[in-house]
Amino acid sequence: MVPSSKVGRPHKSHEDLLEQFLRILRTGAPWRDVRNIDFRTAHRHFIRWARLGVFESAYQKLLRLVRRPRRDRSFLVVDTTFVKNVFGTDVVGRNPTDRGRKATKMVALVDEKGLPHRLGFVPANMSDFRTVSSVLPLPKGKRGCRFYADKGFDSKEIRQAVRQSGFLPRVPRRGTPTPAWWERRRRVVERFFGALDKHRRLIVRYDKTIDAYRGWTWLACCRLTSRHLILSN
Repeated sequence: MVPSSKVGRPHKSHEDLLEQFLRILRTGAPWRDVRNIDFRTAHRHFIRWARLGVFESAYQKLLRLVRRPRRDRSFLVVDTTFVKNVFGTDVVGRNPTDRGRKATKMVALVDEKGLPHRLGFVPANMSDFRTVSSVLPLPKGKRGCRFYADKGFDSKEIRQAVRQSGFLPRVPRRGTPTPAWWERRRRVVERFFGALDKHRRLIVRYDKTIDAYRGWTWLACCRLTSRHLILSN
């Protein structure tokens, strides 16, 4: 009897794939350094999961486990950061802080614990007050919850959208000194950006499509939130 021939690469479990994804995320290693799995198989699965929104969906489920809103101290804060670009072809623009080099701007909406609720990705040359549309709609807030942003987000449309979501806008006016309360709130989102920078894959955008980079970012958020959940228990 002639043995049946097997065609294709052997099946790999999702746990093995996820372990390799986390390794690349932490170390910034190229796909060819994937261990025990053909790098083409790992890359194909990651791109498929990223396009389907698997990492973002997993994060939202983790967030519901961690998130315990408090009426008196709950708030949201939004800010942006620039991501240097190497191979990205979409959602890029000239970075005014880096001699006009191509870059992507990430918009983060985080709560008082530093956990992101919305992430947006826009070209680097887009003004801050225009980037808010990338994180809309805002999550519904309880009575008295506040929404903090810096003077770059000073806009009537933004304040109206914030009020419709149930939050109290706390956005300083342009041409006025930045109040101390905003500087304290700003540290929350700055700590979140600092935590993301510890994942070497996110420091520079090597991915061609924004879907892939968005997938890496949400995977990093899953890792940070899982650690927060373990420490809180």
